[in-house]
Amino acid sequence: MTFINNGLADVLEGGSKAIDHDELYMETANFKEFRYTVISGPEHGALHMIDPTSGQREQVCDCRGVT
Repeated sequence: MTFINNGLADVLEGGSKAIDHDELYMETANFKEFRYTVISGPEHGALHMIDPTSGQREQVCDCRGVT
């Protein structure tokens, strides 16, 4: 199994960044689909999912003020 979790430490305030293959990645010989659970959202801003096929962006969580 290969697992990469580099986090998003380099996102500037007011900025945004996609979590891609370089930030979060998992590979196994037997499984091709994985479910991730966000246990702690961003301290500021919102979390979005981007459909890799269409490029459409959907807000998952407006995390401002969530503790």
